Amino acid sequence: MYVAIVDYGMSNLKSVFNAVSYVITDNSRVKITDDYKDIDEADKIIFPGQGAIKDCMSLLKKKNLVSSLRKAIDEKPFLGICLGLQSLFEFSYEGEIECLSVLKGKVYPFKNLLFESMHNCFKVPHMGWNLHSYRSDHFLWNNIPKNSFFYYVHSFYIPFNPKLNNVYSVESTTNYMIDFTSSVSFKNCFAVQFHPEKSGKVGLKFIENFINWKGSLS
Repeated sequence: MYVAIVDYGMSNLKSVFNAVSYVITDNSRVKITDDYKDIDEADKIIFPGQGAIKDCMSLLKKKNLVSSLRKAIDEKPFLGICLGLQSLFEFSYEGEIECLSVLKGKVYPFKNLLFESMHNCFKVPHMGWNLHSYRSDHFLWNNIPKNSFFYYVHSFYIPFNPKLNNVYSVESTTNYMIDFTSSVSFKNCFAVQFHPEKSGKVGLKFIENFINWKGSLS
């Protein structure tokens, strides 16, 4: 098995690489790459990210990775992390930028919610451990307790909209000022707002589940 971790110039690649290498027990190959040919050849794709979405989209286009990422979602297990989730949607108000448009919806700033008096005790970015609520029994939740905490670092969010469940599946929500979408699945894609590579034992179990996941065939 060949696992490609997408390098477009701005993500916590070493942490992701170390986590994936830790859970793999066979002779599988793990590679950090910015070559679209590797993405096309790999059996599984991990698309991590941190930083600004505008820079992310610019670098993806510069490295000719956009079409390979879209194709991978249709053909093989694909895991998006943090910006790797947000970039799948149509538009982000961070930088007023069009994204990959794989999923319907927009990405909104937490800071707008701070203007409401009831939220003035919160800080942006949303940073630290938070409980999230599973909405399914997806394979990637296998052997992860329902009341688990995952680690978050983000200033933008995808609103929870149950009406879009016929377009993609909302696999979990998390509450910070409001209930927001913290993970989704679509075809061979599973994408999360939290950082499993920074989430201790439950994060490693989540990554192990992804490595063992056969995508939409499972």
